[in-house]
Amino acid sequence: TKNGTDHTVPMSAQVEVMLQRRHDDRDKGAIWVFPNKRKTGPLQEPRKQIERLEQITGVKFSCHDLRRTFATLAEAHGIDHHSIKRALNHKTQDITDRYIQVRAEKMRNTFEAIAQEIVWWVYEEPPLMPKQE
Repeated sequence: TKNGTDHTVPMSAQVEVMLQRRHDDRDKGAIWVFPNKRKTGPLQEPRKQIERLEQITGVKFSCHDLRRTFATLAEAHGIDHHSIKRALNHKTQDITDRYIQVRAEKMRNTFEAIAQEIVWWVYEEPPLMPKQE
């Protein structure tokens, strides 16, 4: 993470499917989900992948733009400012906030709703409604 602290987030169904597909299609013996070009370690900087996406879409963006998009969508889904801050792993100066340990599971609905909206944008299909528990 940018601030150097561990950050655990829930995995959306779409990410789980993508990771499972990468695992199934990988070279046997590969240990990295996103390997570097030489396959000697993990991908460190996705600059070339972002450039390729910019060529395909015609839209220039940065990793930080993706964080802003996430925050904007979370707010549009009614997620409170404090929860968005936690999801983005932003540091806080509030002493009380330091005592509160937020579990990744609490953020699951937020991540799932945002993933569903992005699927809607990409595939022009309405998002799936979350299962009622």
